[in-house]
Amino acid sequence: MERGPLRRPADGFRCFYEEHHRFVHGVAVRLVGSAMADEVTQEVFLLLWLQPHLYDAGRGSARAFLRIVAERRALDVLRRHQRSAAREMGDLRRTSRLAECDDLVEASVMATERDDRVRRALDRLTTRQHEIIEVTYFEGLSLRQAASRLGIPEGTAKSRMRHALSGLRSALDEIDG
Repeated sequence: MERGPLRRPADGFRCFYEEHHRFVHGVAVRLVGSAMADEVTQEVFLLLWLQPHLYDAGRGSARAFLRIVAERRALDVLRRHQRSAAREMGDLRRTSRLAECDDLVEASVMATERDDRVRRALDRLTTRQHEIIEVTYFEGLSLRQAASRLGIPEGTAKSRMRHALSGLRSALDEIDG
């Protein structure tokens, strides 16, 4: 008995992947950042390839199911990376390479500060500008797809994106002082 759009044949799965991978990647980016989002996306679709029976169309939409699976995989990836980082930190301490440890901490702090700056800059955008950035960057839609999703002409989507990026540049300049 076949359940929902998750079929085992490669063509069906390829179509499903093409339709949903940007969405899953967007969820992953929001949860774990762009550096680990590819890993989460790969794990989600590998799980569904190996166990297509996990999705039951009668229990909800594919997107809702994918969001839940992506969130769980993102947590798994974060935990795995934290354990790995903890092991590496232990190794660094044991081998007395504290300078490398300091570099890791500094890089982590800088990444957190960068992410915070970008979040604050995004908060300064208008709702429409924030919306166009969210659907194109976080959900991975093209401007044409974003226009369709938002129910606006493609030219309007392009204009909003141009203004949003300009607004982000200005906001980042202000935040940097």
